Amino acid sequence: MKNYQSSVKKVDSVTSVTIDRLMSITCDKCHKTYGESHQWDEIQEFHHIEFTAGYGANRFHDGYKIKADICQYCFYEMIIGFCTIEENDCPF
Repeated sequence: MKNYQSSVKKVDSVTSVTIDRLMSITCDKCHKTYGESHQWDEIQEFHHIEFTAGYGANRFHDGYKIKADICQYCFYEMIIGFCTIEENDCPF
């Protein structure tokens, strides 16, 4: 679940823009909420899953929309037993 704060910014005399800022996010598995300023690095590592179940989907039913926000710790626990981890050439 995501918690947004909306604000309206006046661009000029005719145009105004609404800006939604993510204030907090809760893991759908462990239910821990992240949102304080020192936790923004944790929020960046959340995994947002969203898809529409296809025809013949026995588990999710045809056409249902599936959504989940999973923290990096729960995601790791869920997939570590079968995922492949490769080293990254990225310099940081």
